[in-house]
Amino acid sequence: MNKKGFIFLWMILFLLSGCLTRPETDKSALGARRVVGYFPAAAIMLEQYNPGIEYLTHINLWFFNLDRNGQISAPRVTPFELRKFIAKAHARQTRVFISIGGGHVTSKTEVGQRYLQLFRSGRHRVIIDALLRFADSYGIDGIDLDFEGDMMIPEYNHFVTALAKAVSDKPYRLSGAFGYWGARKMSDAAVTAFDFLNLMIYNESGLFDKELKDHSSFAHVEKTIDYWQNRRGIDRSKLVIGVPFYGWQRTFDAHGNTVSQGSVTFRDVHEWYPGKSVKEDFLTLDTPEGGRQVITYNSLKLIREKSHYARTFGGVMIWHIAQDTPDLRLLRAVYSELIE
Repeated sequence: MNKKGFIFLWMILFLLSGCLTRPETDKSALGARRVVGYFPAAAIMLEQYNPGIEYLTHINLWFFNLDRNGQISAPRVTPFELRKFIAKAHARQTRVFISIGGGHVTSKTEVGQRYLQLFRSGRHRVIIDALLRFADSYGIDGIDLDFEGDMMIPEYNHFVTALAKAVSDKPYRLSGAFGYWGARKMSDAAVTAFDFLNLMIYNESGLFDKELKDHSSFAHVEKTIDYWQNRRGIDRSKLVIGVPFYGWQRTFDAHGNTVSQGSVTFRDVHEWYPGKSVKEDFLTLDTPEGGRQVITYNSLKLIREKSHYARTFGGVMIWHIAQDTPDLRLLRAVYSELIE
């Protein structure tokens, strides 16, 4: 083949490759909808977890927090690996947020007390400056706030509005994670300061209940959306519907006594009961010892239904990506329902 023929063939192959681009590599098909996946920052160092950035518009790395030195610390991930991951995500048009706080941060923990002292004294600028230094250094795209429970004191609202003002002239966006259990503690000024809200629509039932029930039903989605859209007046485009890639399990012996309980990932459920994980959301199973096991989670079918519903809102948020199957069965379902 002569040189001209080779160049012509290369051009044809190049054009064909563009036509044959897989849908998941063309995120423009999502429009303004978001696919927000929470992912443990420490898992960046572990090859067995695939974050699926080709399907995500946003990846929220958790949890980063203010240390004793007034700096934002990355949990068990080196600066080199973090920068490499951010560059990889940006190459796939995926925005990287860092999530601060977390359900484990309470008034009884050292880091929680540190935040509360700064909130109450009005010295939240210490936190804001640390966040901006981190953002400037690593080139992240945004900051996600996930303060819950007794961390949501009235002064927390002042911190949120001050942070929103501080990033208003910068390229960083601001999101917040909210469960129905803490939403009423947030002022309207603080809530509307976020660019979008990640709604934690799960844990309606859990190990705190005597009997496990559906912990993330479709009815729970509708109730949560009604609150934020109709009672709080938040535009539907800012409401990102959270779905769980985990559930809860409790095992009883033959006499009805609890012998084990805890969280369970969809990865586990699919491995143990591949047929049931597709369509069933609540399992009651006999054990070989004559007892029973109860599992509440979201099936592939329910994740699809919620994702389809989310098409007319701000998209879907996932807690969390590392709980999916190795082939990202749930994440791929979320993406396909949002674009079709």
